[in-house]
Amino acid sequence: MEMTNNFLLLFFLWFMFGVQHSFFAQKFFKDKIINFFGIDFVEYFYPILYFLSQLVIYPAFYDLITKIEPCYVFYIIPNNAFINFFLLIKYIGLLLLTISVLSIDVNYFIGTKQLYFFILSRVSKIAKKAVKKQSNSIIFSYVRHPMYLGILLFFLASSTIISDVYFFNLLFLLMYIYIGIFFEEKQLKRDFPEYSNYQNNVAKLNPFITFIKSTNSKHNKNIL
Repeated sequence: MEMTNNFLLLFFLWFMFGVQHSFFAQKFFKDKIINFFGIDFVEYFYPILYFLSQLVIYPAFYDLITKIEPCYVFYIIPNNAFINFFLLIKYIGLLLLTISVLSIDVNYFIGTKQLYFFILSRVSKIAKKAVKKQSNSIIFSYVRHPMYLGILLFFLASSTIISDVYFFNLLFLLMYIYIGIFFEEKQLKRDFPEYSNYQNNVAKLNPFITFIKSTNSKHNKNIL
């Protein structure tokens, strides 16, 4: 019964976090905000307000899910060479997260660039638009969502205690990632028609799939 309670509680927490994180970032919600506050608010102020809200919500959410006590421990990773493998996976996840953040237009991502251009347009009296820089990092040539992959790898190696809570969090994290990718890519295809071609050639989360595809494609070209 306690394990069921953990499942339901974690489901509720992940559901609420996922709803607020994804829902408020969607175009249809922004269109509703435009009706109330105008397009300038959504274009210049909403991104940084959204980012700041996540800086508060995510730590609170993480604190809640980490305080839930497991009902059943399946395995404890022993302090031997195997734990070094876990640490390697964790560091790879952190590296992917770091590279992903450095590869994108960070100022645009957190909303400071839009705010800067709004102030600039008012000071100079000239309408200016904050344009997002396109990433040319090689990592995006192998995986479409390296940030999500980094989060997943980091979580997989985040605990040496494999319990019911660990598996429930992993399940809900995977659900959150795949649902988030679905909505993100839906919007990306709307904004960038060429994204469909990129989607067909680059793997969602597994870079080895892209590597195999690329190798097979080169092999077939050499045969022809």
